Amino acid sequence: FQVTALVQESPGRWLRGSVEGDRLAYPASCVKLAFLLAAVHWCHERGRDPDCLDDSVRPMIVDSDNVAAGVVLDTVSDAPNGPVSDTEWEDWLQRRRYVERLLDGAGLLGSQRLATKTYPTNSGESPEALELLVLERHGRNAMSADLSALLMLAIASGSLEPQASAYMRSLLRRPTVSGYSSLGGGLPPGSVHENKIGNAYDTLEDIMYAELPNGRRLVVAAYTDGWNQAEPEPWDVARLGSYTELLIRELDLDRGLDPPQYLLAADAVRHQAEWRSEHGRGASSAAGYLVADVATAAQLSWRLEVPRAGRYEISVWYESSPAATQAAQYTVSHADGQTQVVLDQRVWGSRWIKLGDFDFDRSGGTLSLTGTSPGGLVADAVRLSVWPGR
Repeated sequence: FQVTALVQESPGRWLRGSVEGDRLAYPASCVKLAFLLAAVHWCHERGRDPDCLDDSVRPMIVDSDNVAAGVVLDTVSDAPNGPVSDTEWEDWLQRRRYVERLLDGAGLLGSQRLATKTYPTNSGESPEALELLVLERHGRNAMSADLSALLMLAIASGSLEPQASAYMRSLLRRPTVSGYSSLGGGLPPGSVHENKIGNAYDTLEDIMYAELPNGRRLVVAAYTDGWNQAEPEPWDVARLGSYTELLIRELDLDRGLDPPQYLLAADAVRHQAEWRSEHGRGASSAAGYLVADVATAAQLSWRLEVPRAGRYEISVWYESSPAATQAAQYTVSHADGQTQVVLDQRVWGSRWIKLGDFDFDRSGGTLSLTGTSPGGLVADAVRLSVWPGR
């Protein structure tokens, strides 16, 4: 876990904290953030609009498309792949290092490497010919949390390529919770969230700019080995949200905001006692988690008491297990009726999983958890976060 956090203290003044922030890491698709900057710079050099390469830049960022990223790198560097014997290697390498030269001129390169594509791409399933040579001689892409955070800050603030700031930020902006974000899951509802995620092999990285509803601003760049390829989408990449939540709480960045409410397994103890009365050994609790055998048709239910009427984001947390049920049904009773979400508790453990945004009147509502397939049913924590201005 290599991480750098930048927190705005006042206009023009940012504070930085990091753990191994200067250490190089494989960035996976986070390298596309640098490719984005290079693309708008290339357009500007030619007197064209910032979105002159939008046909490829947009899918590269919005969908993290590798083929589109390959087209962008070929275009800005004028160094497409080819046979080694048909070109001068050094000349080709210098052209291919277009992105690196751009960042170096801004003081943001350091020892980072950003000259190879993410595969499979427009030039093949894997590196070959000149692209294999650049990988072997120059090294695969590598970025650091320190410089990644500064790159994101430069894009968000408009200190680099100001003519393209609005365009770049529009591509990077997305909901706090999605299959293309990891750190964002720990932001309070209503936050502005712009990011570029990367995940490949066992790596899970994210570079995020955020503006909280109270006006506080922060940038976080995190490089980890926290991705499990065996987990299905979309919650496979959600693990870093708890770090953002911790960071915001410990740095008191949420001052003035309604704090989240947390309900734990212990808050369902009345139902636990009922289970034991009805089913004997069918339910048990340990280490703060409540576990029931679905064969007993057990159900948990939490009372959702809200301080005022409004819209609330509801997320759940549990410890996954191969023995857990693959169909844990969460039912939210809210002002507009009921909404059901089914999660596979064999996967996606130890992270916040958003069930949705729901409107509640002053009387609140309920959240029930039922197992609808064989296996253990696990309950741990529920988080309620109010949307601002509601």
